[in-house]
Amino acid sequence: MNLIQAVNTYVWIWLETLKSFRRPAVLLPFLIFVLVEVGLVWSSSHFYESPFGYLWVPLLSWFPGARALHYPNYFVFLPMLVSHLDLFVSAILGSLTVGWGSLLLREVYVGQPRPMGQSLGASARRYGALLLVGILVSLATYLISRLGGLLPPDLLVGYARRQLAVRILFYALTLGVQSAALYVPLSLLFNNRGLGTAFREGLSFFSQHRMMTLLLVALPFLITLPLSMALENPARVVERFKPELLLTLSFANLGVAGLASFFIAGATVRFYLYRTRQDRPATTGAAS
Repeated sequence: MNLIQAVNTYVWIWLETLKSFRRPAVLLPFLIFVLVEVGLVWSSSHFYESPFGYLWVPLLSWFPGARALHYPNYFVFLPMLVSHLDLFVSAILGSLTVGWGSLLLREVYVGQPRPMGQSLGASARRYGALLLVGILVSLATYLISRLGGLLPPDLLVGYARRQLAVRILFYALTLGVQSAALYVPLSLLFNNRGLGTAFREGLSFFSQHRMMTLLLVALPFLITLPLSMALENPARVVERFKPELLLTLSFANLGVAGLASFFIAGATVRFYLYRTRQDRPATTGAAS
């Protein structure tokens, strides 16, 4: 694929992704995921009330620690709590909802819509394999986030450019790991492969199309950066504004991340169907 073909394909994929909004139901799995996360975070902010305290007081005492049970420390620790909660919910629930959403998107792209329950059932039947993929991706993402703790404490102090470079590096590593795993669930669900075969096929597909995949993922990923970066220094937000602003920013960040997840799924599913020739012949011809 030469440069002009690549650009045309890239633009076409995003146009096709936007067309998927013609069936608003494709948004439902991603919306459910966001609402569950928002509900969990909201309930954690009411840890001092019954019945939420029965769940959150022990959890917050364990992580981030007992200090999080006091005002305004809860809000200072909130971004850290949300990031870890997101990894857990992404593995447990996101594995199912993204699989469900990918099947709905495929139906839109091939022009064969089915009752939503059938797609949900198909995703649920492969939940064990999808869950394992989700756990591995969340674990890899967590390990990348912990790499910063291995750096010498004084390495970044007073060096704004160095701090920015390290931050970009961690973002790039996270983006690369998550992008590499994107096609494994598609092989599981679309090709009905076993887990081992799906890993080989998915990683092989990513290796063959890594540049296009990274560019497709990077665009939605960029829309999440402003809020993500604003939440990286919660102490500064508390100093300059009301601590409760961090809760609002966290809700907004979850919503934007959910939208980005939909666009990433929409674009990569469309690209995968095109390159594996699983879409309609007329559509395939339009993109070549």
